[in-house]
Amino acid sequence: MALTYTEIQEAKSIRIWIFFTVLLLFYFVIAAVLGNVTKAFFVLNSEAAGKVTPFLTGRELLYILFFAFGAAVIHAAYSVSNALPLITRNLGAHNADLSDKYHERFKKIVDEVNVATGSKYKITSIVIPTVAMNAFAISDRHRNAVIGVTEGLLSKLNRQQLEAVVAHECGHIVSGDSFQTTVGCALFGIYAAMLAALGKVFKGGRVRSSGKGSGGIILFLLLVYAILSVMQFFYNLIRLFISRDRELRADAVAVKLTRDPISLGGALYSISRGWRGMGYIDRNLESLFIINPAREEIDEAEGLFANLLSTHPPIGKRISILANMAHVDVKDIENSVISQEKLKEHARFQLPGGAGRETSASAFNCPRCKRHLMDEEYEGALAQRCLSCGGILVEKGRLPRIMIRREKGFDERVQKIAELTQRDGLTRLRDKTRVPDRSYLKCPKCGIDMIKGFYTMAYLVEVDKCDFCGLVWFDTDELEILQYLIENKKSS
Repeated sequence: MALTYTEIQEAKSIRIWIFFTVLLLFYFVIAAVLGNVTKAFFVLNSEAAGKVTPFLTGRELLYILFFAFGAAVIHAAYSVSNALPLITRNLGAHNADLSDKYHERFKKIVDEVNVATGSKYKITSIVIPTVAMNAFAISDRHRNAVIGVTEGLLSKLNRQQLEAVVAHECGHIVSGDSFQTTVGCALFGIYAAMLAALGKVFKGGRVRSSGKGSGGIILFLLLVYAILSVMQFFYNLIRLFISRDRELRADAVAVKLTRDPISLGGALYSISRGWRGMGYIDRNLESLFIINPAREEIDEAEGLFANLLSTHPPIGKRISILANMAHVDVKDIENSVISQEKLKEHARFQLPGGAGRETSASAFNCPRCKRHLMDEEYEGALAQRCLSCGGILVEKGRLPRIMIRREKGFDERVQKIAELTQRDGLTRLRDKTRVPDRSYLKCPKCGIDMIKGFYTMAYLVEVDKCDFCGLVWFDTDELEILQYLIENKKSS
């Protein structure tokens, strides 16, 4: 039988209290174990051995319970109050850049959908700099919320699909689902993520047993690792209380807001076909996302066991429900997405490879010919081009966006130059007698010498970088060459 809205809200409140109870239990277990070990050590190594019990008494356990309650309250207050910045930093996300065409479109959609829901929350738009496709929402008790998407999702979905995804995430926020999930991740997920990092330290052999004081350091790290392992166990318990039905409810809210189940179904299908962020997105934050970043068989299963252990319903089931709402077949949605991708790929080769839209004169001069640079929209990102020599200046932080996006194609000339550039780079890399080029360009912003070198050791395109300002200068065709090499995976 379907639950009423009041029953759903009551269930969420109960779950949050369950989260706090689990947190209290965590601190009680840790404190009781440490207290018992400490007492046993001192009692058994003193004159009181045999006269005093080495185990904790009922009164001592009561004191520990009070301590655990205080620690749990402090932990919960800090984690929940700082949940949004903690999770955002963990994901490496940043606020939408309004000078970027894709980011600006995303921000406008978030604002529009927020208005449609009554503007009850202050929603911030953020972007995760990865080629993966996914989206998430988090919120706190002060009606602050965040909707985040990946660069990959921004570059692949059309406006209607992106609007449907944002509406889905708004559905989580206004229903309170996102607050419940945010609390669970903030209480345990963020700290459980430390376990993986510490595990890598031990597995990588970075901890050495030699040296003064190293034994104490290792003992401390082992203790922290043990505590975090217990926390991971409790976080796994928390996951049992995160219902997979919340995704279906958010899908329904998205359809109510957009009146477009086909676009949401198409977005889910597009996300499910590619890389969803496994390995980049921490496993302890997977429950936040519209589709589980990890491809787990249990997510596609039905039944009591799957409902308990999975935080996301089967993708096929979600798309099927949306198709039924639109009175179309699932295959129609899938074929529509595939056709759209083919049309987009065909259209990009109708555009000039390096062309962009000039807007206005930049504040910078060309480091090569000293003429004014012009602001230009390149793959949706702001860049500065020299109309005289054809070079282009890009902020380092904007380069990943340019490499992810697929607006422009490459003519045969650029493709041939790219192949030759990569081969020439390998030759120069192997030539131990080669004298490095000492003719440095001056950074257009700060005036110091830019460092000349390969973009990376995988893509041997020579560029000029200013590590102080974070600017990168590409001579004529170099940016297009780099894009071509990365797109076609032609690394060294």
